[in-house]
Amino acid sequence: MNGYVSPDLNLSFSSEMKAVPYLMATNPTNYGRPWRLNCVEALAAAFYITGFDAYAERLLDGFGWGASFWKVNRYVSIASWQLTQVQLFLRVYLERYKRCTTSDDVKAAQEAIISELEQAYEDARKTGMRTHL
Repeated sequence: MNGYVSPDLNLSFSSEMKAVPYLMATNPTNYGRPWRLNCVEALAAAFYITGFDAYAERLLDGFGWGASFWKVNRYVSIASWQLTQVQLFLRVYLERYKRCTTSDDVKAAQEAIISELEQAYEDARKTGMRTHL
């Protein structure tokens, strides 16, 4: 297997494994790309998910784009494509992961989020609406 194996912790890491669940990057290099968090974003997400909110927020406060990470991954976004049609997308990924108590819960939450995003994308394509997922 390619990657690093930790003999002390009996953990293995490979390029295929993701240490942080599905989240959107907001750093200037990878903005809007899922799973492309830089180290600061990944560490802030890990702190937040495990209940150390103040540490997470303090980490990102030092970056001009830090507030965007919370807007994209924690807060609710509302997008309007037509005057009569308003779609509400709950981008509360971090909050959903925070409620998880096991790694299986995190995997299930991630699968649900990805499924919801795929369904929203397909629905938008069928109706001809533009989406900002």
